[in-house]
Amino acid sequence: MPGLRHINQSQTVTKSHELVAANIDDMTLKEAQLLALAVSMIPDEASTNPQERIRVTIERRMLDVVFGLNGMSNTKLKQLASLLQKRTVTIRPRDLESNLDLFDDEAVSEELNKEWKRMVIVPTCEYKDSQFVITLNQDLNEHFLALRDRFTSYRLVNIVGLSSPYHLRLYEILLMRADDSSEVRIEPNRLRDMLGAQGKYMAFFEFRRRVIEPAVQSVSEHTDLVVDFETVKNGSEIVEIVFRVSRKDDLFASLPAPSKADEVEHSNLVAVLMEAGLPQATAIKVANIHKGTLHELEQHVLAAKHYLQKLARNGSTSNQAGVFYKSVKEKWVPQAPRVPESQRSLDEVIKAGQGVMTAASLDYEALCQALEHNQKLAEGFLKFIKQRRDMVSLLLLENHGLRGSGLRKIMLEYGEWLQREGLLPSS
Repeated sequence: MPGLRHINQSQTVTKSHELVAANIDDMTLKEAQLLALAVSMIPDEASTNPQERIRVTIERRMLDVVFGLNGMSNTKLKQLASLLQKRTVTIRPRDLESNLDLFDDEAVSEELNKEWKRMVIVPTCEYKDSQFVITLNQDLNEHFLALRDRFTSYRLVNIVGLSSPYHLRLYEILLMRADDSSEVRIEPNRLRDMLGAQGKYMAFFEFRRRVIEPAVQSVSEHTDLVVDFETVKNGSEIVEIVFRVSRKDDLFASLPAPSKADEVEHSNLVAVLMEAGLPQATAIKVANIHKGTLHELEQHVLAAKHYLQKLARNGSTSNQAGVFYKSVKEKWVPQAPRVPESQRSLDEVIKAGQGVMTAASLDYEALCQALEHNQKLAEGFLKFIKQRRDMVSLLLLENHGLRGSGLRKIMLEYGEWLQREGLLPSS
């Protein structure tokens, strides 16, 4: 997300295991992220007065950090609050003494049939003076304040980049067992319930393709977990899904340090990763898992960059360290440039009017002239800025035109994007 680096890295979301495993029907991603943001901002003094209602005040600028600049207008915020106030949760009382296994569908159903409570999560929302105030249901206080055992906590920054409520739910579910076991075993129908996908994708191959696989990939790229899974069959029936879960910090910590003979080569690997934008400590950890030559690592880095740039063009982001880790582990290589069918007319326009520019040399002045004299290129540049959600550059463009001071860098990035997409003629 656009403001990922500005989120307090220690901002923590805490929920009871019962609340994580409970079924909240049809909650959207933005609702789940807004609720997580509110929970991460519960005042410390709330735990000293657990019977008092919890009110959380969220500054407008924090909403912009989480949802992107101008990504949450007042109208959208009001609509989101209205949806959130309709969400209810059915949960078993925490004072029931049992060995309830929250991953066991039959155990959960039997216990909830004995005694349960259904309640609204957020009874009140209000917005005033650029502050959004959420009041949480008092009956859920013990599920947010970690007053007893069986709680799951994670940093807010880990869920900001996720793109589906299924991805967020799977992350929370796997965290419940991540510290106790490297394997999490769940029966398919129980997983549907926990993900909030009851009655959907009933054919397992569709559930796997539409929900499980994208969620596993997203959690591995955006969060502090690395996840893989396999299925267990009884004959032709899928009876269990086995998730293998590791924390990235634990994986990195378990890697051996390079030997003396490899120190120079290792330093070169680290340098390549740092030039790509990774902090030194992370670059060292990623370099430690690389098995291959310096040139191969450069190819993995280039492929990771292309992937991140593709996400940016679509208005999305990813955990950079997670992407580089995955690209090195899975040995990604750059794909050959491909011109989408929808862009062929733009390709013809560029070739007709941009002979002064070549893939070997991107001339800033020539690029400026091309954008000034070619409406399609200018419109493409505006769209490029909007997809980046770069509000500063957008304001510069609107107020000072194409040659406004401060636009040079993003304009050259646009030219480089045209080159990568094969929309500029080769030299």
